[in-house]
Amino acid sequence: MRKGVLALAVLGLLVAAVLLMRGASRPTRAVDAARAPVEREAHAAPVELATANGIDETRAAVEVAPGPAPAQAVVEETNESAPAPLDAAAGRPLAGTITVTDPDGVEHPQESGTLTLLLRNGTSGRWHEVEVHDGRWRTTLPADEPCEALGVQSATLGGRLAVYGDGNWQDRIEMPADGWLALTVRWLPTATLTVRDRASGRDLAPVLIAEVGRWPESDYGHPGADAVERDLGPSPVALPPREHFSGKRPVFVRSPGYAWSRVEVDESQGGERVVLLDPAGALEVVISGAVTDPGTELRLFGRGFQPAFVASLAGLDRSAVLVEALAPDSYSIRAEIGHFWDKPLVLGETKAEVVAGSRAQVTLELRTIEAPDPVELAGVVVVPAEWEARNFSLWIELLDTALGGAEENSTVDRSEMEPTGIPDAWRWSTTVQPGRVHVSVFPAQWDPKLGIHVT
Repeated sequence: MRKGVLALAVLGLLVAAVLLMRGASRPTRAVDAARAPVEREAHAAPVELATANGIDETRAAVEVAPGPAPAQAVVEETNESAPAPLDAAAGRPLAGTITVTDPDGVEHPQESGTLTLLLRNGTSGRWHEVEVHDGRWRTTLPADEPCEALGVQSATLGGRLAVYGDGNWQDRIEMPADGWLALTVRWLPTATLTVRDRASGRDLAPVLIAEVGRWPESDYGHPGADAVERDLGPSPVALPPREHFSGKRPVFVRSPGYAWSRVEVDESQGGERVVLLDPAGALEVVISGAVTDPGTELRLFGRGFQPAFVASLAGLDRSAVLVEALAPDSYSIRAEIGHFWDKPLVLGETKAEVVAGSRAQVTLELRTIEAPDPVELAGVVVVPAEWEARNFSLWIELLDTALGGAEENSTVDRSEMEPTGIPDAWRWSTTVQPGRVHVSVFPAQWDPKLGIHVT
């Protein structure tokens, strides 16, 4: 195995940036990769990185400027039945009530179920589920995890999904000083699907739906050959509720003899959606050649930018892939590695015409590809104490197509780094695929693009 070693000096920030942060009332923190993002703007400014232990001096650029403050959520607070204070070591008590309104505006203050809170700490956060009994809830926030504000992901009350406000879990709720919080949520209205034949306009039966919980697969035109179907009966049908609210809900709809159609339902609004279906065709793709990379996928592209169908070819136990319930169209059929939107590596391509009521067959020839050996990537990172970034991480993103099962993203946490003997300087190392990588320090937001070459 060939092995190249790239030593990177990722040291520090320029004096002007440090002086800027010292002059502020508190240092600005950049966005990290947690699931509760708050927008910030980053502008380039020169940053000089120090030299130590034989590591070459290099330069990067970053200046972090605060963006607009997030909107504040208005929350009713009361001192009634406030929980008794707990010892700080045991955690921070939080309790309150929750009232749910139905689509007619009637309040239901004594429902039971669960409430999922977002515990916010700066630009990061984590989910925290709470039991609700007869409209009242009580919990203890972890003592070792600071929480400066809250959000509401969703609630399930009386067996029905409910949301706070317009359902945006990023809405900020200030932490009540007395530990008591009265919330009002609302049950989601029912969404109805009216499914008809496009040509005749007649209602179809039965209505079959499938849902894909992953992205980007949920955006494709077909749910996949292994999609799990649910029979909802004759049209029109009520869309079954889900456990968690996501706002826009993608649903794949068909009826026997008809092609899959993707629709997007606004769960917060409900109401009727009319879905018009076309008769389906089928396509059989015969694979010629060995599948040598685990990331190889079969992708069908019709008229749109998104793939109409995607299937993994890794571990394929047969020589052909059959795609049924496919919309009639002219298709470009490709075997690719990498994201379809980011210049994937094409291993084979052909074309086919799919006609309603018939099955087309094509052969797709694959070329082989060999994955390069991984190399070591190492360096030193300096994060000044003024940033107060006690638990920062180094994020490495591979910008080229990942081959041979290589990780697209890797993380080196502060706990995995070794001290260098220089204040605020830490030595790190990892292995990556040769090529281009994007290195980011979170929450510091230092993010140069680097090239890695084997020598």
